[in-house]
Amino acid sequence: MQMINPSCIKVKNLIYSIGNKTILNDITFDIPNRGVTFLLGRNGAGKTTLFSLLTRFYKAPKNSEIMLFSLDINKHSHTIFKKIGIVFQQRTLDLDLSVRQNLMYFAQLHGLKKEQSISSIAKNLQTFGLLDVLNQKVRTLSGGQIRRIELVRSLLNQPELLLLDEPTVGLDIESRIKLTNHVRHLAQKKLAALWSTHLIDEVNLNDYIIILEQGQIIAADYASNIIKSANTENLQQAFVKLTGSQINEQ
Repeated sequence: MQMINPSCIKVKNLIYSIGNKTILNDITFDIPNRGVTFLLGRNGAGKTTLFSLLTRFYKAPKNSEIMLFSLDINKHSHTIFKKIGIVFQQRTLDLDLSVRQNLMYFAQLHGLKKEQSISSIAKNLQTFGLLDVLNQKVRTLSGGQIRRIELVRSLLNQPELLLLDEPTVGLDIESRIKLTNHVRHLAQKKLAALWSTHLIDEVNLNDYIIILEQGQIIAADYASNIIKSANTENLQQAFVKLTGSQINEQ
C-alpha cells in the first residue's frame, strides 16, 4: 500500500551521534499528512533523540535532511512550528498554576488574542470532558487528566501535525485507551500525528508503523503487512523476529 502524498514529515539519511556513539544510523522515512503513524521501539532505541531533532531541541546535522511540510527544519523552523503541536514525554505543565493559567500562558506564547484563547480553551476542554477542572490547580489532577490537558494545550494553535513522545508513560490502562482514542479521532478529521511508544498494544493492525531498533529503521509499513511479511501471528511476534528483542505488550 502506498503512502499518502505529500508527506508532512520527510527524513532522509539522518545520522546523529553523541561523542563516539551513533544514536541514529542513516534513517530515512516519511509519514502521511493525515492519520496516526506509530514510532515503535524499545527504550533506548533512539525514539526520543529523533523527537528532539524533530522539535529542534537538537540541531539537525547539515548532511541530513529533515523536512516538515516540505520545508527544511534548519531554515524554516519559525514557520514550521506554527503548524505543530507537541506532547513531551515529561510533563511540562506548571503544577502550581490552574489549568486556565497554564493554557492561557501557552496561547499567548503562540500569539492568540485573549478572546480567541478563551474560546479555544473552552472548546477543547469540553471536547475532552475537562471543562469542570478549568480553575483547579494542575497538581490536584490525576495523571490521565494532566496528559489530556497537555493534549489540549498542543491543540490551541490548531496544528496540522501532532508530535507525541511516549504520551502514555505512567498512565493506567483506562487513561491510555482514552488518550489514544482521542488522538485517533483527531487524526481522522484534520491532522497527522507521529506517536512514539514502546507499548505494542497501542498499535492497531491498520496503523502505519515505523519500527526503530538500535538507531536503525527495521521496518516501515502497515502493521498488518509487517505481520504478514514476517510470517507471524501478531505484531509482538513480528517485532521479536525482526529485531531479535522483546518489547512491552502493555
